[in-house]
Amino acid sequence: MLSDSQLREYAENGFLPLGRVMSDDQLHALQARVDDLTGGSTPNERIGYQTEKAFRKRGGTKAKYAWQGPSDHYRKLTNMDEDPVFFEYFAHPTFRTIVRQLIGPDANIRRAFGMLKPAFDGSPLDWHQDAGPGYPVDGDRFCTVWTALDAATEANGALVVLSGSHRLGLVPRTDGRRELRDAVAGMAGQEVTLNAEPGEALLLNNLVLHSSGSNPTPHSRRAVTVCYVDANAELQPSDPPIVQAELRSMPLD
Repeated sequence: MLSDSQLREYAENGFLPLGRVMSDDQLHALQARVDDLTGGSTPNERIGYQTEKAFRKRGGTKAKYAWQGPSDHYRKLTNMDEDPVFFEYFAHPTFRTIVRQLIGPDANIRRAFGMLKPAFDGSPLDWHQDAGPGYPVDGDRFCTVWTALDAATEANGALVVLSGSHRLGLVPRTDGRRELRDAVAGMAGQEVTLNAEPGEALLLNNLVLHSSGSNPTPHSRRAVTVCYVDANAELQPSDPPIVQAELRSMPLD
């Protein structure tokens, strides 16, 4: 359970380092599972695959979202809650306690991604919020846990947040990315790079503006992120619509 001081820090900054949340054995199991999924030794048709742009440009493939066979050039894995090893991790007792404390007794997994940033080719991710269409209308009814599977540093694309930017609320997107650029410019100097060691986790308010750099280093920067939502929360309209009853339930007892 988060202490009063941790709750204040999370409310003030929009993020909270949780430290190391797993044993060495569990970390090695998750790392190996990513290798199995990207290497093809554990086929799972429910997992989605996105390749890195640099790999596609070199002629590796023209398809952005598709299984391309065993490869170290996948940028993102989607629907990670459909993998039993990762679903067990998402149900970690620490996370169940935090989710119950922050959003209530009933929760669903809204999305779960593997964010891989492969060596040399890892692409940057521009400033954004993990909120809006398909997410709860009330910004207090969801949260995200981001976990490093490899060391995450400024050099290889660690997560960067604009501390306190969640208090801006949902930034409109009526004029392309202009509103986002204005919001980021208005908070210049509030950037915090969240370096993390393998097995360390971060709690994020989904409204906090965040980004990450490229990975030109010879070291991969793999992470997994999972968003928990109040199972009874009203979701913003989306196309296609997201239906709470179709999301995977997260047991909190």
